[in-house]
Amino acid sequence: MSSYRVSAWFAWAICGVCVVLTALGIGLEMINRTGPHPVSTIYPGALVIAVLFPFVGVLIASRRSENPIGWVLCGMGLSEAITAFSGPYSVYALLASPEGLPGGVLMSWITFWVWQPGFSLIAFLLLLFPTGRLPSPRWRIFAWFAALATAVGMLSEAIFSWPLRGRYL
Repeated sequence: MSSYRVSAWFAWAICGVCVVLTALGIGLEMINRTGPHPVSTIYPGALVIAVLFPFVGVLIASRRSENPIGWVLCGMGLSEAITAFSGPYSVYALLASPEGLPGGVLMSWITFWVWQPGFSLIAFLLLLFPTGRLPSPRWRIFAWFAALATAVGMLSEAIFSWPLRGRYL
């Protein structure tokens, strides 16, 4: 199988995962709102990123797999789709049905930090648009700084939110 077909298949798979996770998250959100503890964890902006960005990303990545903009959009969508699913799942598992679903505490922890790449990758989207390359080699330092800031921010939020998992929904 050619690398073009593999990358196109992979991009469509990411898009499908984003749609499924977002749909499941919306379904759980609706169940949570009618339950005894009406807690909302989904934000409209995150839903837009979770669904629309992967569709645009798959159109770019399946036709021009060497252009990183499509993959950045798919990554942003995947990050927000995981957020759109993990928040309602943790509320349902911990509040609505505490004995029914496993992993509610872990999913609440994931909700704290997994949203960050979805918004941090905007810097790469702006840096690489429209050609998929940096405007000049001088911009490499800013790209490295953005990558480092994303990694440090996500890692520090994951570490410092570990004691809060499952407590603040």
